[in-house]
Amino acid sequence: MDVNQLQTVKPEITAKGIALALFFWVLYTLLSAVLLSLSNDVPFPGAVIGMGLSSLIMVVLMIPAWILIVRELHYTRGWIKLFAHLAAGIIYTFAWYYLYLFMFDLLFGRELLGPGFTQNSGWIMFSTFTIYVITFSVIHAIESRKELQLKEKQAKELKKLSRKQEIAVLKAQLNPHFLFNTLNSINAAVTSDPQETRSMIAKLSEMLRYSLDSSEKEYVTLAEELQFVKRYLDLEQRRLGNRLNVQYQVDETVLDLRIPPMILQPLAENAVKHGIAPLAEGGTIVVRIKPKKDSVYFMIKDTGQGMPADHAEKRKGIGLHNINEMLKKRFGEAYSLDVSPNQPNGTTVSFSIPVE
Repeated sequence: MDVNQLQTVKPEITAKGIALALFFWVLYTLLSAVLLSLSNDVPFPGAVIGMGLSSLIMVVLMIPAWILIVRELHYTRGWIKLFAHLAAGIIYTFAWYYLYLFMFDLLFGRELLGPGFTQNSGWIMFSTFTIYVITFSVIHAIESRKELQLKEKQAKELKKLSRKQEIAVLKAQLNPHFLFNTLNSINAAVTSDPQETRSMIAKLSEMLRYSLDSSEKEYVTLAEELQFVKRYLDLEQRRLGNRLNVQYQVDETVLDLRIPPMILQPLAENAVKHGIAPLAEGGTIVVRIKPKKDSVYFMIKDTGQGMPADHAEKRKGIGLHNINEMLKKRFGEAYSLDVSPNQPNGTTVSFSIPVE
């Protein structure tokens, strides 16, 4: 889901919003009263009463406009809101003007207004419409900021959930393909080699503990991930015997690199399951990890049954596909998996992870 598609919520009336609105309207009333008192020689208490009545009518008239346009039309297109505001602004301006005249006349008598109010009705209405525009521009700016913050929060949560799901998918692949064979090997060794049995159970236990713990982490160190892969391949060596040979060519300077968990084991499993295990004579798996410019290079190569040069994609099963998608989403297209035939036989799977 794209950030722009993340859902927002309709604005709600809150105590904080009411308090903020009242603060600004009181401030506006007092400043307007000061200007009216200074420019028209109106006593300040009278100016406060007059501007207070004006502000009260403004607030009352803006409430339905806020409910209709800001809240109920929240999910509509911007141009619809614009035309709605244009119509509402005109209605608001005339309603305020005539309501103010009516209320002032009812409470104090129209003669206290003086002739200037009606003589300058055009400018007064224009200023009232301007106040409407400014007020709702500020309201929409605040709502837009809230929506942006909400979308950013949702995007972060969605990204975090997506990464957890990626790890869960990779972790789930450990269970059906590996546990059955390992338990069979343990069962076979129970009576003939108890020490070997205890060693295999300990390694399997450590693997399961790591797979569970890593599901809660976004990154692990390469040293931790490599130890997990070594336990896996060691158990597979116990099962396949001399048919499986493993070589590690790892530069120790990169062991502190932080990488996504459960990223190497599916590649090693793919090499064992599809490359080495089908051959009666078995073969060799090479795990090579080394620094390369501004990234770290990973390669798992096997001398198994291999594949035709034009069928590399056929070896990208579910495990490799999920890892490939995860690498691209986290680091970009340039860091996707490369699956190619190994010479003279077998398969090479490689990728890089950028160093921050």
